[in-house]
Parts: sequence; structure tokens; C-alpha cells
Amino acid sequence: MHISCEIDTGPLHYGDAFVSKLNSTGGKLLFSTYLGGSAPDDAFGIAIDTSGSAYIAGGTQSPDFPTTSGTLQPNYAGERNAPPSLIGDAFVTKFTSAGQVVYSSFLGGPGQRATAVVVDPTRQVFVNAVQQASNSTPPPCMQPSASSVLNTTGSAVVASSPAGGDYLALDSNGSFYSAGLTRTLVFLATPHAYQTQYGGGDSDAFIARVDFSQPAGPAIFSVVNGASMFPGYASAFATGAVAPGEIVTLFGNGFGAAVDAFM
Repeated sequence: MHISCEIDTGPLHYGDAFVSKLNSTGGKLLFSTYLGGSAPDDAFGIAIDTSGSAYIAGGTQSPDFPTTSGTLQPNYAGERNAPPSLIGDAFVTKFTSAGQVVYSSFLGGPGQRATAVVVDPTRQVFVNAVQQASNSTPPPCMQPSASSVLNTTGSAVVASSPAGGDYLALDSNGSFYSAGLTRTLVFLATPHAYQTQYGGGDSDAFIARVDFSQPAGPAIFSVVNGASMFPGYASAFATGAVAPGEIVTLFGNGFGAAVDAFM
């Protein structure tokens, strides 16, 4: 669950993402290609499977970013004619070891970018994406990230986790790990964890382990005042702290048809 804020540093220059492959000694370029469309594009993560195929994840503002038919999201869902940035729509592209595109898909919706990717032995792809908060004022803040698992053809999401992070890993048992930073008091800390409470300061690091073989429970993404819809804690960030007895509104998923919450 990652929240970050970008600082305006003046005019920026954007181009295309690229993918290059070197031989095992680094002395020969085996293939190299641009990856992008007519607007800003960049790659933030790369993973390699056992066959040598490469999986690229990133962000784009290009409605004409190269995608393939039959994938999860072949069409651009980001805002058009927005100021240049790398926050438009996330993407995932798979290349063979020879540099040919296997599949390429947008991922998510407006204001997103993918920041990390890993692949398991069955060639399912785990991708982390963050989304810009709507109606935010400068600097644009990013909402908590989440991780999605794509099937082997890139045509469907087979699982998802609210515990996204800019660093992803898988172990030999198939458990999924994510790490990053958070600035929210409403976090997914589990009972008896090493540190269950926010430590203060600008942000805390976190690590999470997710077992996708278990059924998903409710996930709380935000807690705000039920009347004002603002966080109950005076801060530059939406920390989500509330007072005992306060009426609150919960945002998340997996709550079911009816929810009773006692604060």
C-alpha cells in the first residue's frame, strides 16, 4: 500500500520506454526496441521467466500504445489531452527471448501506472499499480497501490491483493511478497506482526505476504468522517485516523451485502 507525492520540478521531457537484451557477458546487444506511442511512456519494472521471456510494466499517456488483441484491456482508459506525465494508464507487455511481442495490454483505468512486476513458474504475472487521487491539488498524490495477477495469456485478472508495493517477490511455495512505504494509519497490519502501529514521521516502510490460495477477506482502503468525508486526523496526508464513537465511512472491497462497523 504505497502513497507518494510528486514534486513539480519544472519542465520535464518524456519519450518512449525501451527494452534491450545483452548476452551473458554483457558484450553483445542481442535485441533492442522502443516501446511506446505518441505520448509519454516509461517502463518501471521488468521480470524474466524460465524461458527467457521478458515482462515489462510501466505507465503511458499514449492512446496508441502498442497493444495486442484478446488481452485484458487493449484500449486506452486514461484521460486524453492531459498535461504530459507518466500517469495515464498502466501497461504490461511480454516479449519472447528473441524480442517478439507475445501480448501487450493496458491495465487499470485513468490516472494509473504500473511500478513493479514479477512472474511465477506457471508464467502468471504479478503487477503492482498505483493511481493518482482524483481532484487532487498540486503536488499530485498517489492513492494506495494494489497488485493484480494476470493469467498466462494476459487476457484476465485471476487474483488481486490490496497489499501492493514498489518491490515484489515470490518464494518457492508461491507466496507473494510486497514492500514499499505508506503514509496512512489505515493499513493492513496483521495481529502479532513485528510492528502493528504507524511509527510516525513522514512515512513507514512495510512488508506484506499474501497467500492467494486462501479466500480473500474484507479490505479497507480508506476511513473518513461520515459527514465531511475528510480524514479525522489533521495532516497533509489522508491518514484516516478516527475518534472513538465517531460515525465513519469505509471504502474498500469484500465487505459483503451488509456491514456493521464499531469504532
